[in-house]
Amino acid sequence: MLEWLAGGAAVLLALAGCVYFEKPPRMVTLTLPVSDVTPQALDASVMFWHALQGDHYDDLPAAIAALDAAVAVHPNFSKLNMLAGMAYAWLYFGQFSPEADGLRGQPAYEALLAQAIPRAVSYLAQARQLDPGDRILPGFLTAMQFIQARVNHDQAAEDAAYNALLANTKAYPQFQGFVQGWVLTAMYPADSPRFADGINGYFATLDACVGFKVSQDNPSAPEFVFNILARADPACYNTTVAPHNLEGTFLGLGDAFAKQGKLAQARAAYENVLRVPVYHSWTYYHLLEARLDQLDKLQADFSAISGQARVPPTGPVMFFQGYYACTSCHAG
Repeated sequence: MLEWLAGGAAVLLALAGCVYFEKPPRMVTLTLPVSDVTPQALDASVMFWHALQGDHYDDLPAAIAALDAAVAVHPNFSKLNMLAGMAYAWLYFGQFSPEADGLRGQPAYEALLAQAIPRAVSYLAQARQLDPGDRILPGFLTAMQFIQARVNHDQAAEDAAYNALLANTKAYPQFQGFVQGWVLTAMYPADSPRFADGINGYFATLDACVGFKVSQDNPSAPEFVFNILARADPACYNTTVAPHNLEGTFLGLGDAFAKQGKLAQARAAYENVLRVPVYHSWTYYHLLEARLDQLDKLQADFSAISGQARVPPTGPVMFFQGYYACTSCHAG
């Protein structure tokens, strides 16, 4: 079975009473059992990670072609299917990124984009079937199934995806709670019970990671003392796979509170990002600063686009709806 190889010793960093483990950003590749290593599989995985972690959306079509070809040769490698599914998901999520400007309108790109959602779902479902014990896969798969249902106006499928999000969080809150919050707070209006489930999803992740119940009324940095025991789970901190995981998580939580009109909590969540030691190396810090500058306008802005799967960046866009939905955490 394929496994991630994420090299680099952990460095303990502390700031403003918060403890973080940060791993130096490095290229993350995939490694195969010795008997199964092929240059094609490894090259395809490296192409994908180079594009994603370098925030090179314009390199994504070539990486997808390489992954498609590699999976055709190695159809039973779970992680290779997972990477192909993630690549198609990013193709969809990132379609309004600046790097897509040179691709937009090209027939080959537009044809690939038209297949992004079903191909992402297909690859991720295959990966899940091959490796039912993977704790990360259900989040990516269910998020894309939710998008597929919303785009197809399939309420029954959307309800099924919603219920799957909740079940995923119960099974593995350290990661799946984030996914639940990421999806539901963008896709439902702030007065919906499902939006409230989104807020609860974010806090399920925070509670599981810090080891105690975090107050939803005061999500400020002193509440997030990530102790060494909790940090044993890489979903709780910045890693080579997601070098800005913390920044993305707090950005999403702040967006959810802003949409709800709870501006004090939104500011507290946003300002937690400023306390992450590697914040200034984050490509998307300007989005956070813009949010803080126009906090009083965000409720109306986010409510106006509620439920839209993708939104062009003509104004403030919630984390899940933006072109940075993948790269906010994963680009190093």
